[in-house]
Amino acid sequence: MGVEVTRDQADKRQFDGLALRNRNPAMVYRWARKDDYQIAMHRYHGYEVVDRKEDKVESELNSGTRMKKADDLDTTIQLGDLVLMSIRKDLYDKRRNEEDTLARRRQLAVTRGYHEEVRRIVGQTGVSYEERAEGSYSGSMNEGEHEKLMNELEESRGAPSPRRA
Repeated sequence: MGVEVTRDQADKRQFDGLALRNRNPAMVYRWARKDDYQIAMHRYHGYEVVDRKEDKVESELNSGTRMKKADDLDTTIQLGDLVLMSIRKDLYDKRRNEEDTLARRRQLAVTRGYHEEVRRIVGQTGVSYEERAEGSYSGSMNEGEHEKLMNELEESRGAPSPRRA
């Protein structure tokens, strides 16, 4: 008689004490360190400390596993030196969109500066060169997105784009 062992996806899953249950789909949650500066910084960006009386979200380490003290009247959701904060999803999406737009503008400015420097060094505008990336990163663009942004830049500067020429 032998022992049969099978592994499934549940066996591979690891415990995550920072995971949340009963999330409100209209909110985005994050853990923040419990120091005045960190809390103030997240509040500046629109986050508020979650009150367990108003929001039914709970940590995987729910109140059933917390050590209770006689003076435990705090209604925040805490884990060690972390406190749970939330922001409305629409505000979060708006802020992320603004950050993405700023990152694209900066990337476009760097690319424009690079192209202008190549033109300045070579002394002509019809130079051919190939850029190779060693990998990808979040926020990277494909060739079509880059071409669209370059056309928008040229149009904003008043130069004729290849489509208008």
